[in-house]
Amino acid sequence: MAFARSAGAWFDAPTGTAISILLGLFTLLWTLFHIISFASTDLHPDFLEVYAWSRHPSLGYYKHPPLDAWIAWLWFHLLPAQDWAFWLLAMVNAAVALFAIDCIARHRLSGDKRIVALLLLLLTPFYQFRAQPFGANQMLLSTWPVAVYCFLRAFETRRPSWAIAAGCAAALSMLGKYNSVFLILGLAVAPLAHRNGLAYFRSVSPWLSVVSGLVVLTPNLVWLGTTGFMPFHYAVTVHADSSLSSTLMHSMTYFGGAISYLTVLLAVYLVSVRPNWATLQGALWPSDSDGRMLAVLLWVPIIAPIPVAIAINARLSSLWTMQAWFLLPILLLSPQRAIVSRSAAIGIAAFVSATSLGALAVSPALAWAKFFGGVEPSRLCFQSLATEATERWQATTGRPLSIAAGDPDLAAAVSFYGKSHPDAVPIFDIKKAPWVNSSRQAQEGFIGLCKADDTSCLSRAQQIARDWPDAVRVDLHPVPRFAGRNGIPQDYTMWLMPPLAH
Repeated sequence: MAFARSAGAWFDAPTGTAISILLGLFTLLWTLFHIISFASTDLHPDFLEVYAWSRHPSLGYYKHPPLDAWIAWLWFHLLPAQDWAFWLLAMVNAAVALFAIDCIARHRLSGDKRIVALLLLLLTPFYQFRAQPFGANQMLLSTWPVAVYCFLRAFETRRPSWAIAAGCAAALSMLGKYNSVFLILGLAVAPLAHRNGLAYFRSVSPWLSVVSGLVVLTPNLVWLGTTGFMPFHYAVTVHADSSLSSTLMHSMTYFGGAISYLTVLLAVYLVSVRPNWATLQGALWPSDSDGRMLAVLLWVPIIAPIPVAIAINARLSSLWTMQAWFLLPILLLSPQRAIVSRSAAIGIAAFVSATSLGALAVSPALAWAKFFGGVEPSRLCFQSLATEATERWQATTGRPLSIAAGDPDLAAAVSFYGKSHPDAVPIFDIKKAPWVNSSRQAQEGFIGLCKADDTSCLSRAQQIARDWPDAVRVDLHPVPRFAGRNGIPQDYTMWLMPPLAH
């Protein structure tokens, strides 16, 4: 069989070469999948929000810490602000995650198992479908494995360079999203499961990590203090649960939902490896110290959020576990009795290839499905709305548009798709976009955008317009188009707030 021969040659290649081929093909194929399957729609609002933030690198933003915006700032200094570039960024981030996971795997696995660990992860939705839209959650796909790898190297070698790298990597995870505190808890507890754990704590290594991590985090901590911990207020507002019983219910479904993401991975593992109960026990709680430390690093960040959520009455989402499962296939394959034959490895590679190519094959149909109701309607016309709003502004004022306010998704869409890439002010609140102040608004003017049925946004815009001389209300009705077909017109209201005369 041609595929079996090709796969066998790939497995027989030097492992580093085989991994490089896998990651290159992964990035190319899934970038193409997203470009094609989303050809009928515009970017997810999370993409657009990150872009709007990235135009003003900051120590933090009102929703999240700043790492994803920093990455986007660098990325869009190298590539144009176009959809394909954002899809590529999301898949490169996922590929970096898989590379870091392989760096960990090479210390526990050998032969075909090392590649199979990555193939099993590709049977979860985390690195293809959930890796987009690029945002705070997706940022952790790469930062958590990097932090764990640096920690393991620091623990093993006690070298100051690795200790400092571990602290900085853990801090960067916190700058990706603050729930990385559960990763740090795992890093702090994991050495206790190792026979040399006390010796590690007596060394200078963990303290170098703590100091270097605090150095990286301190500017953001200062920013949090000076802004009244805005991201925490946002999180509490959005994720607060209605009652203790509801919190308990969400906490139970949290873990069950997380396991459901692993259904295909676990099924393929059980069929391919056929482990007995002793092998499974040895995988999930290994007999060796190194393995037990990995098990702690897997389970603590997944389980620890449950009692915290109950204590603060917050809703947990199963999706928040996606960055934590990367150690699972390494643990499952680590026992010597977990044997992966060459034919089983080729079978797993064939299954991953078939599902990936199958997804690419149906991507045009997915684009049509999204156009006819598969996404939130506004995503069908973000770009056309931004173009029309910008043209109306320029025709009225004769100057480039520099500020777009109002509905957060619409303002961010104009920031990305608008010709002049104006700054976005969500909900007309300059506290959420501190690079825009009342003086700038008066000197440069701005537009306000609302969905026609959003009474809260409309009321706020009308209130501002009453106090703004020469404000003009305009109704916009962009029509989505894809492959020569028209969609259902969308209704928006825009206020033109020209610069105030001096």
